[in-house]
Order: sequence, then structure tokens, then C-alpha cells
Amino acid sequence: MEYISFERVVDFCKEKNFYLGLGNPDAKILIVGKEIGYGHKESKNPSLSEIIKDSEKQANCNLLEWQKIIRKEKSLKKHLDERQSFFKDKHNRMPTWKSYQEIVSGILGVDNFFLNHSFITEYSQLSLPKSRYQPEEKKEFAKKKKDSINNRKSLFDLDFFKNFPVVIMACGSYTTKEFVESVFSVNFESKTELSKGFSYSLYKGEDKILIHTRQLSNFFGSAEKRCSLIQKIVELCKSICETYVLQQKI
Repeated sequence: MEYISFERVVDFCKEKNFYLGLGNPDAKILIVGKEIGYGHKESKNPSLSEIIKDSEKQANCNLLEWQKIIRKEKSLKKHLDERQSFFKDKHNRMPTWKSYQEIVSGILGVDNFFLNHSFITEYSQLSLPKSRYQPEEKKEFAKKKKDSINNRKSLFDLDFFKNFPVVIMACGSYTTKEFVESVFSVNFESKTELSKGFSYSLYKGEDKILIHTRQLSNFFGSAEKRCSLIQKIVELCKSICETYVLQQKI
């Protein structure tokens, strides 16, 4: 890990109170999800203030983890081993991470834990749990989420996020073509709809590929469509392996 460069990223997130992410900072695969999950699953209808408080708590805990690693009070391997143990324990209840695992394993041709070979972050810092809010409450949540997305755009301007040769933006409508092209130095090539609700956009840059697609969870029983989308992402991203050696030693 290049601690000097990554330390600046951690400092920036601390200053902005941003959630940073999980995984291997030295990896060549970046995955950008929609949003961090709400931590208190037992609460079905949390207030906006509770969601914001939970988001701040998760961001702080995440940054403390990276600060320990930077100070060498904790090894990167231990960080990854803990995440792997967590994934194994909750595998059937983590459809998003399951999709990430299949994609990274498919690209690299290895069965190792996906966070050993990728870094994941989120587009938004606020997550609205499944709930039954009134229209005005939903409107307020939507505004705060939009603010969160706009604020976090400055995070992706850091060189750390620009230097990944393989980027998978699984955040659906949260991002735009203009943002992707300007931040990641790629050009839009094509959009392909495999089936209704299952499409992806392909971007390419110099020795770089970026796939923008839907959130990789909540497929509602469409196993065949899900498999088709994941296979296509793997197929497209494998091509960059001819330029970069993506497998990382922990």
C-alpha cells in the first residue's frame, strides 16, 4: 500500500466526514455501489436524524479502521480477514457482496475473497431503509440523499479513485454520463440493454475500462437475467487483464 497517497485520502474523508470504503487500496478494481446500508436493521422506520447519525457513525468507524492500518496498529491482512469472516457469516443476506464476489472472481479467474482484489466505496452516504413514509417525509429524505451524492462527488476527484484501470459503477441512476466521463477520464462507447431493467453502459479510456450498471442486488428472482449481466461485466473487464496484472498479494 502506498501509505503517503492513501493517507491523504483518509485525511480528506476525516475532514469531510465521508465514509471511505473497504478492501485493498492497492487493488486495480474499483467498485462503486449505491449507498452504505443502514446499520440498525431492526428499525423499520427510522427518522431522518437517526439515519444521518447512523451514517456519521459508520463513516467514523470506517476511518478509524483505516487510521489504524496506516499507523500499522492493524495489518491490511487482518482488515481483509475480518471482512471475509463477516461475509461468510452473512453470505445469504448479502446479495450485493455476492454479486461483487462473482464479478471479481470471474475477472481474475480466482476464488479468493473479492475484497482481497478490489476496493469498494459508495456513491451516497445515506441509505433509506425499507419503510412506509409519508410523501412529505420521502421528499425530505430524497433532498438529503441528493445533497449526500453531490457532496461526495469531491471524493472521486482524488487521484486515488482515478487510477483504477477497472471501474464498476453499480449505482444505477445515481450517477450521470457527464460525471463519469469528467471524473474517470473515460469516453462513453455504448449502452446495451440485455433485457428490461438489465442494461449497462461501456466507457473506455487509455488502459482503462468502466462499466456503469444497476445496483447489483434485489434481482427479485430474475436469476437468469442476473447471471447474464454479471457474465457480460466479467467478459468486458477481462480484456484489461492483457495490460495489467490485477491479482494482488496480501
